[in-house]
Amino acid sequence: MADRAVVLVSGGLDSATCLAIARARGYDGFRSASIMGSDP
Repeated sequence: MADRAVVLVSGGLDSATCLAIARARGYDGFRSASIMGSDP
């Protein structure tokens, strides 16, 4: 069983790169995303 990694995905290039690196190093990548916003 592969090690697991949790990557917080913002939709930007940095988080996508982080997920790709984790997968390339043999981790099972689990993505988590949230919608960020400001209060009206």
